[in-house]
Amino acid sequence: MKYLMEELGDEERAIYGRITEGLGRSDKKLALPACSDQVIRGLWDLVKRNEPGLFYVDFRDLDCSFSSRSVTVRPRYLYAKPESDAMLGKLEQKREQVLRGYTGTSAAQATEYVHDWLAENVRYDYAAVQTQAVPDATTIVGGLLKEYAVCEGIAKTVRYLLEPLGVEALVVSGEADVPEGNTGMDGRRHCWNLNRIEGVFYHMDVTWDLKEVTPLNTVMHTFCNVDDGTIIINHDWDFVGYPKAPDMAQNYYMRRGCYIRSRQAFERYVEQCLARGDGMISVKFDATAGFPDDGGTCIVNMVMKILEKLDMEKKISYVYDCENTMFTVVLGV
Repeated sequence: MKYLMEELGDEERAIYGRITEGLGRSDKKLALPACSDQVIRGLWDLVKRNEPGLFYVDFRDLDCSFSSRSVTVRPRYLYAKPESDAMLGKLEQKREQVLRGYTGTSAAQATEYVHDWLAENVRYDYAAVQTQAVPDATTIVGGLLKEYAVCEGIAKTVRYLLEPLGVEALVVSGEADVPEGNTGMDGRRHCWNLNRIEGVFYHMDVTWDLKEVTPLNTVMHTFCNVDDGTIIINHDWDFVGYPKAPDMAQNYYMRRGCYIRSRQAFERYVEQCLARGDGMISVKFDATAGFPDDGGTCIVNMVMKILEKLDMEKKISYVYDCENTMFTVVLGV
């Protein structure tokens, strides 16, 4: 499956353009150049994931007929054109409102801002998963206007919000393990993003970082710009059809100096956080850190000893994600 527009051949690119132009006008019939069923379905899926502004198109089914000279597609629409035009105006207004709070200057900062806004504000639409009858949950209408969506709608909203910031975010369609304790989520089928930062792609899965999904009910950054080797632990996708994500240079934890490679580095970082008065400490451990597989007991004991050494009394709650080597502790009075 070809996801980068520059990888499409001239004929495929022309058909893609004809599809998006026709859908943009809400045409009832699209007359396209002759091509195979495989090509038209691949391009239809590409339009679905690349064009979040076509939220009013029902992409769940493709009604097409073939002749020796052409392909005819009969799209189905979720809303009448006056209604979709009005919704588009609301979406553009909401996007402008959300991005008004962005003050960064780099692609990495843009992705982190969008990640955090969505993780803080969007709730997962469990009902849509159960009924399969809430198409808004899979579009930017759910992700941005209603703030109530499933993974596909969240991933499309990431793309929609990053586009005016000049950051390319591909929508990845694959599979993933459901986070522990979230049995109401869609099993296996999953969508997330590949963000291009300084010419390199990074995976970002906002759905699995949603505030309501995490054990401590706080925004997490477990899947904020990670490489293939990190996300493959619990995600699966078409490795040939998507670009590679080879490194962690722009990873959230790398950029903040809290990607920990040793016990000494962890101790120093915790002391720095406590000196700043941070109420939450979150780190990602490298495999070289050398902590035992004991559910995080050793790490918690280190935090308690540091608090004792600094003569600080704090109530703590924590979560240790062994699979993703993540540790987060919330400090209270």
